[in-house]
Amino acid sequence: MSTAITPLTSSGSRTLPLADAETISNQNDPWATPHKASSVFTVGGSDTKVQWTALIKWRIVYVMEPSKAGSGSDHPLVAVVDDDESMRESLPDLLGEFGFAARTFSSPENFLSSDCLDRASCLILDIAMPGMSGPELYQELKRRGYRIPVVFITGQTDETIRDRVLKQGAAGFLLKPFSDVALLAALKMALQGT
Repeated sequence: MSTAITPLTSSGSRTLPLADAETISNQNDPWATPHKASSVFTVGGSDTKVQWTALIKWRIVYVMEPSKAGSGSDHPLVAVVDDDESMRESLPDLLGEFGFAARTFSSPENFLSSDCLDRASCLILDIAMPGMSGPELYQELKRRGYRIPVVFITGQTDETIRDRVLKQGAAGFLLKPFSDVALLAALKMALQGT
């Protein structure tokens, strides 16, 4: 599987295969030391877990190429639905660093009553929430005719939940806590499927 990341540098942006991430960190650069990040995540309907490693330097910010769908700006809109306040506070900043616009919602009901239904390019959706669950929201969106790619996030390690949502068409599944690298890869895979 070949995945590409786009580093935003002072000279502009370009796409590099993950294998070239090491090349970036090996340049003679007195400003940064490379950091190794490893993540396991599941993409698409596959039962295969993909594990990969990337070297990251603090001066390089990885961003997604803007998609044609989204909020009407150059930045695709990612909606985050999670009852955990810490996730709703931290993810928008991280998504902004990746080049996305973000909106957060504390419940599926709040998301359904928002103006984001027609504008969201991707949805980051918690599994377990009071009231309507993440999988129930996903089914409701499909029933209404929305085909927003969804990356599910959860602290539950139950494999049956993962298998069920992936079989229902979810674009990805991440276990909390997840790394920045894993989230970016899952979002990129979700948006490539649209």
